[in-house]
Amino acid sequence: MTVTGERKYYDPKVQSVGGKKSLVVTFCSDGSKLYSKNVKSGEVTRTTKSVKDFYFWQIGMSAADGVTGLWRAEEVKVQGEAAQCM
Repeated sequence: MTVTGERKYYDPKVQSVGGKKSLVVTFCSDGSKLYSKNVKSGEVTRTTKSVKDFYFWQIGMSAADGVTGLWRAEEVKVQGEAAQCM
């Protein structure tokens, strides 16, 4: 088995936290057009779109020391079944 189709990422937002050194980036993802595929037969197993296909992402970022414009992801949180992303 493999994966086929597409996953969309949308509704990006950036919020400053604690000054200019930290940010939180949030966005949604939609995997309703992401399917499993049998490699041998080429058969694709399609599913019905539901809240289980949607995720809400939060990524805590911090400015890298000594390198202007470089940011590092410090923490990643992902909420499944994110109704706010439908």
